[in-house]
Amino acid sequence: MIKENSKFLPVSVEIMYSQDQSDQINEMIADLENSIVLAGILVIIVIVLSVGVRSALLIALSLLLHS
Repeated sequence: MIKENSKFLPVSVEIMYSQDQSDQINEMIADLENSIVLAGILVIIVIVLSVGVRSALLIALSLLLHS
């Protein structure tokens, strides 16, 4: 993106990278995705343990068929 837009700048202007944190941001996003998946799995486990396997399966089937 910078290379594409640099052709509109005067010749005397030089672009220098001071901080590139894209790797850290991508790593944080991957960690966030993993945390969300893990939280979803834990919620499912807690629901199954609290209402029982049979009831949880009936609720899941009814939600799938309803939507």
